[in-house]
Amino acid sequence: MEDFDLNSDETIEAMYFRYIFVFVYLHKIEIIQKYYRYYQFKKFFYRLKHKLKMKRCLEDIIELGYIPPTEEYQLFQKGGFRYREGLKSFNECYLNYI
Repeated sequence: MEDFDLNSDETIEAMYFRYIFVFVYLHKIEIIQKYYRYYQFKKFFYRLKHKLKMKRCLEDIIELGYIPPTEEYQLFQKGGFRYREGLKSFNECYLNYI
């Protein structure tokens, strides 16, 4: 390796250049972090907005799961999922206690 003279102008200029480069590099990292945080916030906000918008639809779907059998709708000929699940559980308990 070469021996560098720490007091020479070239060495000092190189150190200043690297010092400035570090500040520019750190500034760019801060910008990237800022945009990434903004992206995460937007993603969270849109998910929350979607969740709140669809909350009533989800509640309606859950309520439809409790519908007893009906011939009007082909989907509910055997009843909703929660209705069938409750009926099965009731019948099992009923048979165990008889």
